[in-house]
Amino acid sequence: MNRYLVFILSFVIILFASTQAVAAIYRYVDEEGREFYVTDLDFIPEQYRSQAGLIAEDKPVSDPRAQKPSAKVQSSKTEEALDQRIKQRMLKRRQKEKLKNIEIYVTSWCPHCSNLERFLKSRRIPYKRYDIERDKAAKKRHAEMNPSGGIPVIKIGDHIIRGNNQRAILNYLNQ
Repeated sequence: MNRYLVFILSFVIILFASTQAVAAIYRYVDEEGREFYVTDLDFIPEQYRSQAGLIAEDKPVSDPRAQKPSAKVQSSKTEEALDQRIKQRMLKRRQKEKLKNIEIYVTSWCPHCSNLERFLKSRRIPYKRYDIERDKAAKKRHAEMNPSGGIPVIKIGDHIIRGNNQRAILNYLNQ
């Protein structure tokens, strides 16, 4: 009887010691664009389960009590996606800073100036408008930026664009 009990206890100990534990991290985004990270699919609300993705997985260990959990391992795709998100956020910040400082120097009768204003409004790009025929200080600044006198002139921060060059405006804003 004693041997039988020792055999069963040994079997149970070996069974528990040989089980593997795997830790996974899942990511999902709610309707408001907030990101959530969970360790079990059961924690993800039903409506978001279809778009949930596995982003990290620990290596299996023989006995979870014998070792400390290892640091989360991210795939190279996840790291690239994270880098891409960081770059996009930095680009958006730079664009916002540039958008704060857009000035256009125009006249009321110039068709290129009107086209430029329509373009900026259609793209929802905020700007300050200066009519160089009505504003003497603006006329002086315009003459310093463009001695030849052509209009329109766009000033984005310290960068000057002469004429209604929409491609140059977008290229500069997207740098």
